[in-house]
Amino acid sequence: MEVDIGAVPLTLIVVSALISGAASVAFIKRFADLGGMRKAVNRIVACLLEFRLFADEPSVVLKAQWNLLAANARLMRLMALPALALIAPYWLLLAAADGFFAHAPLTPGEPSVVTLRCRGSEDVRTAIVTLEAPAGVTVDTAPVRIPVDSEICWRIRAQEPVSGRLAVHYNGRLLTKTVSSSRGLESLSDLRAGSVWLFLLHPEELPFSDPAIASIRVAYPKATVFELPWLFWFCAASFVGAIAGATVC
Repeated sequence: MEVDIGAVPLTLIVVSALISGAASVAFIKRFADLGGMRKAVNRIVACLLEFRLFADEPSVVLKAQWNLLAANARLMRLMALPALALIAPYWLLLAAADGFFAHAPLTPGEPSVVTLRCRGSEDVRTAIVTLEAPAGVTVDTAPVRIPVDSEICWRIRAQEPVSGRLAVHYNGRLLTKTVSSSRGLESLSDLRAGSVWLFLLHPEELPFSDPAIASIRVAYPKATVFELPWLFWFCAASFVGAIAGATVC
């Protein structure tokens, strides 16, 4: 199920994307070797022209191909440092935006699924496991065990707008996961990771360090912004911001 979250999120997305696009261009202009990049681009264009002008001279074309590869490598090297410097701030920005705009809160009265994924070595058929929900959320089913996927699932249902924590008791250990059916814009964590690498993909909620558990997921409805993913609007506005930044700076 998809939920359209409307105009206010679109405004926030566009404004943040315009600013980030313009700031990225300003950063690159400040710290990148623009002269060297311009020479590398001119060299690439010259090599491409050589293909057309000397198409009947294989030795010249082969040399032009080698020079084209060298010019591309030089351009990539000059772009690498500023691009790497932008990775961390963009990761933080996109992770924060994904928490706000990728999913919608649970709809009161509609069912959802909580999935506990165990490590491959765990036997979910014999695990002693229960799920406790906060007030306003009910657990509709007993745990459904899927050994082939090392998963245990429950169906839950929000009865009213609420924010709280699910409590999973697994073989005497306690793990928690946020859940929300509140109205309005808020950061939602669909998955709580059990490893650093998975946390990098889902950083909205701090990871836990239980060797038996890989993740806990709440199936939130997918959110769209005027029937399109939020990332479409962000990329389009970032492109406009980058052009504006390049023109002004």
